[in-house]
This record gives sequence, structure tokens and C-alpha cells, in this order.
Amino acid sequence: MKRLALALLLPILTAAPAVHAESKEATLQFPAYEFEIAPLEVETEKAITAVQMFMPPYGGFAANVSVRIEPWKGNMGGYVAGAKAQIEQNGWTLISEEARSDGPVFEYSGKSGRQELHWYGRSLMRKGKMYVITATTLESRWETDKDALIEVVETFTFSDKD
Repeated sequence: MKRLALALLLPILTAAPAVHAESKEATLQFPAYEFEIAPLEVETEKAITAVQMFMPPYGGFAANVSVRIEPWKGNMGGYVAGAKAQIEQNGWTLISEEARSDGPVFEYSGKSGRQELHWYGRSLMRKGKMYVITATTLESRWETDKDALIEVVETFTFSDKD
């Protein structure tokens, strides 16, 4: 986990969002890197990438973990069916699927652009939103990177247990 470096992606939105950075109460803390930073809080009904963390690049690609928040009004069964359909539609290979009590875990691989990639992701539903936590690395680096990436994905939790 210490090998991950932080990079916040600023969401590109078509509507003008309300941004709140005045509160220092809630911060993203990185003790290994000796800093903390307030999150960029954006009020929107559109899908956003809330945070993305990168490892040092290798072969023109930086392995990463991202947290994407997507509006979702359906049930978990519908989400799982849609995710599997998307994997198949992209020509990717579903390696494993685990149905957990808090949501599904998928591992899959395939070509994206010119890169052969490997993904590991969890999805959790809450208050009309789907939280998709995904690790991505080169297929050729999966055995090297997987422990660090999966560890980070598995630490995701909601700050309040509502």
C-alpha cells in the first residue's frame, strides 16, 4: 500500500457543481507520505471518479485504484447483470465473481486500447449510488502488483455505518 501515490482526479462535469473545501474535519490522510488533504466534494447527480491513486508507471502504464460513484436506482442483481454484460461486450474475460453480502467482487482481464489489462473490483450500493472500487494494472504485472492493489480495494469502507 505504501507504493501507491495519490492523484486526485477532478471530475469533468457538464453542469456547474457546488464545491466545498472549507471544512478540514474530513481529510484524506496519508501518514506514509506525511500529508493529508481535504477531498474535493462535488454535489452532482452524474457519475464521478472521486479519487484515483497511482503506482509508479511501468511499460507506459501506471497501475491504479479508483473510486467511482455512479447514480444507481436499480437493485444489485440488475447491476451485476449489467456489469457482466459490459465485460462480455468489451470482449474481456471474467476470471472470477464473488457474491458478498455487501456487494459483488469481479476479477477480469482483456484489451483496452493497446494495453492488455487486469482488473479487480468491488461494488457497493448505498443511498441510490453505486460505489465502484477498481484496481487496474497491466496483465503482465498482475502477479507483481496484485497484493498491493487488492489490499487497497479491500480497505474501502463507508465513513459512517448508516
